[in-house]
Amino acid sequence: MTTDAPATPASVPYTRPHRARWAVLLVLILGTSLGHYLTSPDHFLLHNIYQRLYYIPILLACAWYGLAGGLAVAAVSAVCYAPHIVLHWRQSQAYQANQLIELGMFGVVAFVAGALSDRERRLRLEAEAIAIERDRALTEIKDTVDGVRRADRLAALGTLTAGMAHEIRNPLGAIGGAAEILERDYPDGHQRREFLDILRREIARLAAIVGKYLDYARPQPPELRLVDINATVRAALALVGKSAVGASISMDAHFAEGLSAVSADSGQIHQVLVNLLLNAVQAMPDGGTVEIATRVEAEGAVVEVRDHGAGLPDVPVERLFEPFFTTKAAGTGLGLYVCRRIAESHGGRLDAVNAPGGGAAFRLVLPAAASEGAA
Repeated sequence: MTTDAPATPASVPYTRPHRARWAVLLVLILGTSLGHYLTSPDHFLLHNIYQRLYYIPILLACAWYGLAGGLAVAAVSAVCYAPHIVLHWRQSQAYQANQLIELGMFGVVAFVAGALSDRERRLRLEAEAIAIERDRALTEIKDTVDGVRRADRLAALGTLTAGMAHEIRNPLGAIGGAAEILERDYPDGHQRREFLDILRREIARLAAIVGKYLDYARPQPPELRLVDINATVRAALALVGKSAVGASISMDAHFAEGLSAVSADSGQIHQVLVNLLLNAVQAMPDGGTVEIATRVEAEGAVVEVRDHGAGLPDVPVERLFEPFFTTKAAGTGLGLYVCRRIAESHGGRLDAVNAPGGGAAFRLVLPAAASEGAA
């Protein structure tokens, strides 16, 4: 485990707090030295007190800057104190020797206190790093447990959904067959033909819903081949364009030139684009413009669909891609979930953001194919 090196005077930026600390240390050293030089040698007690005062800046430097700082302050203290020993205590060689030994004690105290300070700092940094790793591990464990629980729920829902969709599809097919037989008895123009048309439309709508649930329950692996993404976008626009015109919505498309082919299942990508375009149309009930653009980025081919509606709902973005989450009164909550799963099965991704100036933007990213060409 790596930890930051302890701070030293050479490694600590010379910022305002550090300037203040060094100023305090210099004031203490110079103040103590002036006390020595201005006090008569006859006052032994005062000189002994001044002598001990040097340890205050030394210990402070050790606490603030570790071994290097403590030794630096000890050296400065010795340099300031040494001339006083030489000049004022010549008449007492024994006392002078004692004071010179005291200079060595400055270094000893600085070394011991500084080493302990550095050790304490290293231990603190290691403890902080361990705490960070512990929190990260706990977060990963929680995410893993949540993912397992979510997977279990989705698996159960998938099994249930597949069973229900299968049970609904069979009688729905029988109802559709009966409706075809009734068409012979109620041809166009018959007064009850409109009820038969309503029945056929509702059968088609139920069949589409059942199909979505089956897509959720039994996702099909993509059949990859080289696909021209611009052509796929144009096909989706052609399909959605008619319903968009009826809703007073225009399509503003921009296609990147030289867009590389992508390795994809054209049918599944077409499904994603149609779903995103329909969502954009439904997001603007009063009309407006849907913008769709293709781009070349480092990740590959990008298709962005933007509307100018109310924007994303006030929930975490990831909730939009959860199965069965919907803000529509008649929605199944599977569209965006299936779209993201298709994108991920292609090695890409599908993201959503609130667009600048209002509205929502969805970005489909697909990795470029290894070779050129399109099918």
